[in-house]
Amino acid sequence: MNPNPQTHAKLSSTDTRDHAPGLLWLVVVTSVFVLFTVPYTTNLIPWASREGFFPLRPALYLLALAVATIGCTLGRKPDFTLTTVVILLFHFLYLVDAAVLRRFDHPSGSNYAMMTHGAVLLSTFALAWFIGAVHSLTWIPVMVSCASTVVICSLVNFAEWFGVHSFTIVMGRAAGFWGDPNNSSIAIVVALAVFLTLNKNIWVSFGLIALSFIAVAITLSRSGIIAELLVIIAYLVVSCRRNPKAVTKALSVTVPLVIAAIIFALSNMSSKVLREADVKDRLGALLGKDTGKMASGERMKDLNDGLKAVRLKPVTGYGVGAGTAKWQPHNQLVSVWIDGGVVLAFSYIAVLGLLTFKCFSSGLHGGLCLLTLFIFIPFSQILHTHMGYWMSAIVLVNSTSTRFFSVQWFKPNPSVS
Repeated sequence: MNPNPQTHAKLSSTDTRDHAPGLLWLVVVTSVFVLFTVPYTTNLIPWASREGFFPLRPALYLLALAVATIGCTLGRKPDFTLTTVVILLFHFLYLVDAAVLRRFDHPSGSNYAMMTHGAVLLSTFALAWFIGAVHSLTWIPVMVSCASTVVICSLVNFAEWFGVHSFTIVMGRAAGFWGDPNNSSIAIVVALAVFLTLNKNIWVSFGLIALSFIAVAITLSRSGIIAELLVIIAYLVVSCRRNPKAVTKALSVTVPLVIAAIIFALSNMSSKVLREADVKDRLGALLGKDTGKMASGERMKDLNDGLKAVRLKPVTGYGVGAGTAKWQPHNQLVSVWIDGGVVLAFSYIAVLGLLTFKCFSSGLHGGLCLLTLFIFIPFSQILHTHMGYWMSAIVLVNSTSTRFFSVQWFKPNPSVS
């Protein structure tokens, strides 16, 4: 799963990235990266700002930490690839449509789309720069960030489930700082997939799997549970080929604990919550009593409305924000198409195509990351604004690529082609 260590040696024998990182530098870059990513992958700062607990505007915090994230890697040459550039171009096109063309009046205000996609472009650029500068040295900052996201989202879900605080917009379903139970499950599953891609310790991986599975289960998110199961199954298949004995031992410990924890959690549901129609339908579907409830008739109607909107205006779309504020098709590709027509839709398809090519051409390295990039597309419309989603994409790029071009900070080395 790690990039070819010979790649940089071919470029320059004096490249500082081939040297082992110092402990102080590692602590600094990990701390800065976690402070940059985790508050947004968990939705902590947006939630705290809305509740009046956070003194700074989220945009200012994002700007300061993005600059710090890039700044702590200055002196090292970050790697980029064509795929990275295409990802950034996709977000740049989104920002241009939102900030310059302004074809859709967003209900949250005229600056909402511009600020949202400006923040996404900034954060994606900072992610690409940082990971491009450190990936040949260490994946520890990314691993700590993803593990922190899984742990924080899970613990907040547990706190809500057992009545410590209420965050959810849907009674009876844990949602944590996200408020939306489905978004909480996306954050957990995407972060888990990146961690499992990079981590080598079976027991740590299974501990995080157990924690995340329980946390996703109590969101009662059908798509989240399906995605979690597929990621776990894919990980088990790969891990069993490498170390079947260790996997068997880990399963024998974690499976009974997970089952007991879920039974305990479900037993704490109040009779009032159990009478809620949405909760009853979801429990019936997830427990196998009524599998017909795995599909949502309301969501199918939303999707059909979105597809109709695409057919009516396929070339130009309706403007950034329309795909989430007006139609809400619960499908990422349809949402992007509604926003920006064929230009944004095909840009998004190009990103996914390049990522798929990289994954398969490297022998399915980063396959878990690729799985999460695709699996939520039929269920969600917020992926293009989700920092964790693009972290997964950039990790996939840098862990599978063998050819990079670097940003030169100092006098170019003539030996670099």
